[in-house]
Amino acid sequence: MSREALAEVARLYYVRELTQQQIAQRLGVSRFKVVRLLEQARAEGVVRFEIDDPAPVDDELAQRLEERFGLEQALVVQDGLPQAAGALLPRLLRPRDVLGVAWGETLAHTLTHLAPSPARLAVVQICGAIEGLVPGTGPTELAARYAAWAGGRFHALEAPAVADERALRRAVRPTTEIFDRVTVAVLGIGTRRDGAGHMLVHVFDADGRIVAAERAIALSVPQLRRTRVVAIAGGARKRRAVLGALRTGLIDVLVTDTACATHALR
Repeated sequence: MSREALAEVARLYYVRELTQQQIAQRLGVSRFKVVRLLEQARAEGVVRFEIDDPAPVDDELAQRLEERFGLEQALVVQDGLPQAAGALLPRLLRPRDVLGVAWGETLAHTLTHLAPSPARLAVVQICGAIEGLVPGTGPTELAARYAAWAGGRFHALEAPAVADERALRRAVRPTTEIFDRVTVAVLGIGTRRDGAGHMLVHVFDADGRIVAAERAIALSVPQLRRTRVVAIAGGARKRRAVLGALRTGLIDVLVTDTACATHALR
């Protein structure tokens, strides 16, 4: 088939937006022939696609991450990590989801780039208070801001992250009882000196083994395994932590940058 003929079929399909059946009737061929001609037009460069992404996306690295680590979805960007995460998160959410929110600067930056929420969603703080954080990035304040964005009820957990006092646990029980209802958990990946990194308060080593699941007021490791975990992390200093987090098997959706993705695929 000549390039002119391929261009005609492509023009009818992509520009005039005729159906494959309409093109087949117009040209006097079968619909399956039209399908093959469209595939040939793409293969021979007659049709070329250009996607105007707000942030440069490396889809090849993303696909390799999905295949290597069994991810539901990966999004890899050269830069603009919060912008990319802010555009993706609303597309992942469904009307009946219960959104669990952790803490950290990456999640705080992502919040400022969120597209509108797809529905009014309940938001749960999934980790107790953490000392020494940058103002505005702590669990309670950050989860409250996500709840304002989502427009649903906010379930706060105003308690230290690590505690074993029975009275304290009784005080936070109204929120911790909702942990099992969390369907999507959005969190960052932190670095550690005594391990590859941590998600929430759960420390893992370079091989992805959980080495310190502290007695904590936070979503537990089994609960993380039952929910859809969306992890957002990037930067050269987090390469080792991101790889270790991927090896835990806890992550379902990863938003990261090329530095971390390339390191994970070595």
